[in-house]
Amino acid sequence: MTQRLLLMVLAFAVPFATYWIYRRLAKREEAAGRAPWPVTILFVAGALLAAQAFALTALTERSIPPNYEPAR
Repeated sequence: MTQRLLLMVLAFAVPFATYWIYRRLAKREEAAGRAPWPVTILFVAGALLAAQAFALTALTERSIPPNYEPAR
């Protein structure tokens, strides 16, 4: 139960942490006089986080037992 809760909190927190890192780096770029990062990087990061969430769900969810028999 604790492991499952920890995984859920981690999966929830990773997008926020990624956005926080992006904002810090974008401010640094703007302070240096360079153009901010393009939206493409955020799209790729979002796609990677979505894939991570799908993989995490597939690895942590229980499947149907192999001896399952449907009701008759």
